[in-house]
Amino acid sequence: MDRKRIMWIVFGVLTVIALGLMLRAFTSGSDIEELTSDVVIRYEDTGDEVKMNRGQFERALLARLHQKELIDAAVGLENPKTGKATGFPVDRAFWNKMIEDVKTMKAQK
Repeated sequence: MDRKRIMWIVFGVLTVIALGLMLRAFTSGSDIEELTSDVVIRYEDTGDEVKMNRGQFERALLARLHQKELIDAAVGLENPKTGKATGFPVDRAFWNKMIEDVKTMKAQK
């Protein structure tokens, strides 16, 4: 093969790869969609349930990290009515994963 033909083949392959990556980036679920999804929080002391978007939920956890508070899966979010830390997502597996993610971030600091 001559050099010009090889260059066009390489250019074509790189173009297809770049287009594929761009298409995947624009069609996959974005972080914005994930952060705006709702998390149901149940306060164990009152039994009340509230919806909080995931972005607010993650911000509350990260605030603990920046305030140097102990990150513990047994300590929930603060109930605004009672001031006690009894708020947990209904999906406890999600809660435990988030706590582990925050602990990992803390360890990386």
